[in-house]
Amino acid sequence: MAHEVVLQPSVSKTFGEIYREVRERIGSRKSFEETIDRINELNVLILKALAERSQHPICRTYFENSPQTERESKGIDICSWYTVYSPILRHMCEEGDVDGEALQQVIKAESKLEELVCERIMIGENVIKYKAPRGMQITRKDREEDILRKMRGLAKDYGLEEDAVENVFKILMEKNKDLQASYKRCNNIKEEGLRAVRTCRTMQFKPYEPGDNSDVDKIRKGIQTEGEVLLAKPGDVFHTVVEKEDEHTYVIKLIKEEPQ
Repeated sequence: MAHEVVLQPSVSKTFGEIYREVRERIGSRKSFEETIDRINELNVLILKALAERSQHPICRTYFENSPQTERESKGIDICSWYTVYSPILRHMCEEGDVDGEALQQVIKAESKLEELVCERIMIGENVIKYKAPRGMQITRKDREEDILRKMRGLAKDYGLEEDAVENVFKILMEKNKDLQASYKRCNNIKEEGLRAVRTCRTMQFKPYEPGDNSDVDKIRKGIQTEGEVLLAKPGDVFHTVVEKEDEHTYVIKLIKEEPQ
């Protein structure tokens, strides 16, 4: 049976609090069947949240330029906004900005969507914990195609374009698979007392140079801060590494030094 979880779309929770609550919900799924039930439930909840968020413009000015502490206090994932939510919003929302009470409605819809998206991506840890010991592949084309078909079928019920919905769920599934691959690697890497605890990919259409205030650098700093705030214990040491994957793609890793 799927666990019924009622989300409180309050913007009073910080992203750190949302992150911890999501991890607790993920940890409560004790079987693979429960995890799959929750993924199916999340897909529909995300569709509803997309319909609500699509009623508002992207509001890029606020989400890109407001101070980190302000966004974080409203439950906005300042690290993943660039790599996850911004691409989603480009498919669902028109460009534009608002202020005043209208902006509060945007933030409320955004934080609700982000909480669901965060869980949808992070629940990949449960999936890979089941798959890896059984030698199962991360990618299952039949499962992905079935999800996309169902989401396209439901799109019109929520007043959404089928192609836009399909593109969003492709993004979510790729991020979920990235996390699965990262988790699998992290649990096998023990070399030289280092462990990658967070990995993400981002594109940039110009060369990356450390300290150039580019998107890559902003994401790198965001991941570093996230590690220090959410993962650190006394004595933990973190640093970030940026590796070039291809002409426009960079892999950013948060590395934790394991105690000797």
